[in-house]
Amino acid sequence: MKKKQFARLICFLILVCFLGKSLSYIVRTNGVIKDRFAGFYAEPKDSIEVMMYGASPVGASFAPGLLWKMGGVTSYPLSTNSQSPVAIKYLIEETYKYQHPGLIIIEPRMFCSDPEKIREDKAHIREVTDNLRYSLTRKRMIDAMLSDDDNKVEYYVDIIKYHSNIGMLLDPDEWKKYDYSVSDPDKGFQYQKEINAQAEFGDTDDKEVMPIPKECEDVLLDLLEYLKDQDADVLFVATPRFYEYEYECRMNYIRDIVEKSGYSFLNMNRHLEEMGFDLKHDFNDGVHVNLLGSYKCSTYLAQYINTHYDFSTDLHTDTGSWDAAYDRYMEEYNGFLDQVEDY
Repeated sequence: MKKKQFARLICFLILVCFLGKSLSYIVRTNGVIKDRFAGFYAEPKDSIEVMMYGASPVGASFAPGLLWKMGGVTSYPLSTNSQSPVAIKYLIEETYKYQHPGLIIIEPRMFCSDPEKIREDKAHIREVTDNLRYSLTRKRMIDAMLSDDDNKVEYYVDIIKYHSNIGMLLDPDEWKKYDYSVSDPDKGFQYQKEINAQAEFGDTDDKEVMPIPKECEDVLLDLLEYLKDQDADVLFVATPRFYEYEYECRMNYIRDIVEKSGYSFLNMNRHLEEMGFDLKHDFNDGVHVNLLGSYKCSTYLAQYINTHYDFSTDLHTDTGSWDAAYDRYMEEYNGFLDQVEDY
């Protein structure tokens, strides 16, 4: 084969790979999670001061626009529904390709879950693996989250799963995600607009503990060891949820492990009165807060961050999108507040 022919072949293969990758990004299932991750990739390099990881309560509890207004920090959640604790280390690794946050926040509730049920929940595994750009980090995440019995090829090359979404090629908004990079005006926040009341809250002693599953504890210890090599402060934040005695005991158990490793732990269920949290109106359901609750969670977290952390590097070169995110949040919040008051 002549050099010119070889060069043309290489160019052709590169073009095929590029088009295949872009096509795969476009036909991935759309929705809040896809918008959130594409929005993360669209943020200017090294512009995020606080990164947040964990299950869906992260994206519903902390509004980056409000954290910006109240605390003066830029933040972004890489959360997914029922996010496996195994994924967090790889999400942080992916983050460091684009951002170098001064503070990492981790929501720990999934460390209480049955690891076998997490592995069997393929839909939620895909929700995190299918929303990363193609990379070796993504491959390692897939290998860590799946067993050898699973068909990993369909996760490595997810267009195999989503080829039936070919109709999405007719949607101009999805074409914008050809490189998985489109700004999210809400900065990853998810609006929750239901109300479910918690009549009362139990009183679990801080010293009462209950072990989490051994496999989840091993994942937590591995994550804590990994975090030692990262140049960032780390804060574990348990977001508000309906009271369960066993859950609170497990949070105490996780807290002890985290603090023993030298990191901070904040259980918001222990500060509901201080937050001004209304058990009758601020929950969306048993495990998520609604817009009213998110306002109180975000405000409290902003105050906590300002009290305990100091971001010496000014990354605020483009404040317009953050001001806009705050305005969008307040418009939704005030509209929901009016509905609640009418009700």
